[in-house]
Amino acid sequence: TIGDATALDVDYTYDKVVVGEGNAIQRGKGTLSYQDVSVAARRLAGLINDEAIAFGQSQLGWDPVTRVVAMLIRELREMIDVGIFSKAIAASVQSGNAGGTWTAASDPESTLVKYMGIAKTAVENDYYMPRYFVMSKTNADRLSNWTGLTREGFPDALLGSAGFANMQVKGLPIFSTTAMPDTHILVVHPELVQHRVLATRPMALKGPFQYRDTSANLVAAQEWYVEEYSGQWVFVNNKGGYVRVA
Repeated sequence: TIGDATALDVDYTYDKVVVGEGNAIQRGKGTLSYQDVSVAARRLAGLINDEAIAFGQSQLGWDPVTRVVAMLIRELREMIDVGIFSKAIAASVQSGNAGGTWTAASDPESTLVKYMGIAKTAVENDYYMPRYFVMSKTNADRLSNWTGLTREGFPDALLGSAGFANMQVKGLPIFSTTAMPDTHILVVHPELVQHRVLATRPMALKGPFQYRDTSANLVAAQEWYVEEYSGQWVFVNNKGGYVRVA
């Protein structure tokens, strides 16, 4: 019990920004952080035998080499995109900016919109401005069935003439991609995942190289491969939020 005559020593701190006329301005203090990053070579190769090339060009009217090269570029690009979104999901979950769990089989689309708004607000409360929602093609199609996406719906909910690709909910645009799984919907700041490509080693096509068997004998086949030196990092998890889809 503190008596009437008890002396108390009170210690406190405060931010002194109103100092009055003619007084010194207090100095703010900031720290600069940095992180060393490393990139890795990502490569994917294809082997085309000469018979396939001859058959495609003479009988089918298309070039197997062009098709294989395009496939390699597309596949490597997809692998990189999947890696980027996997990092975005992991960072958003670690941030704790959860909107909720939406059960696709039973919950209405309006509940999904509500959860998306909760996740968006969670990111904003961390003092970051989210710029868009990202989801799978399946979840974007599910969301497009929301009754709010009608002429009588909400003013910040838009469904363009091109379908859900032009969709906007909670004031943010919707982006759909095959690189996203159906299990999560992200609300993100553009700086959530940093993707960097080594300036001297962007994606490049190498070939053709003559194929040889294990005995170093020539084989009538060509090898091509694509290569890119790049890396992805997440520095601030709180720049992302998520909704779990069950």
